[in-house]
Amino acid sequence: MKLGSKQLELLNVLWDLGRANARQVTDALNDRGLDVAHSTVQTQLRLLMKKGAVGFEKDDRTFVFFPLIDREEAASDGVTDILDRVFGGSASALVSHLLSGREVDPEELDEIRRMLDKHSSNTQQIGKDARASRKRR
Repeated sequence: MKLGSKQLELLNVLWDLGRANARQVTDALNDRGLDVAHSTVQTQLRLLMKKGAVGFEKDDRTFVFFPLIDREEAASDGVTDILDRVFGGSASALVSHLLSGREVDPEELDEIRRMLDKHSSNTQQIGKDARASRKRR
């Protein structure tokens, strides 16, 4: 699901609050230093509802909105979109871009290495499982 920057900001408010009406979302965005008109928030909420990212319930005459996707899903969709559109699906090109031209904390590099090692061992196990499954056939 493609989400624009305003939509992500709005979702951040809903993730933080859990449930909110459009006025509460507008106030929270403005409190965060984003100068957003109430009508813009209402429009973005409608668009997010159409995308299936936000749901609502009616409380008397007020619509109360809540997120239907979590941060992890939004992050995954966003990174996948950038990976495909900008880096042609190449994870190594994305990682190279992230690491080039900037200083990366040694602890963070160690964490990245641990993630890569874990991913590598998981991938090897999947390959072993697939080979074992083919042998049983």
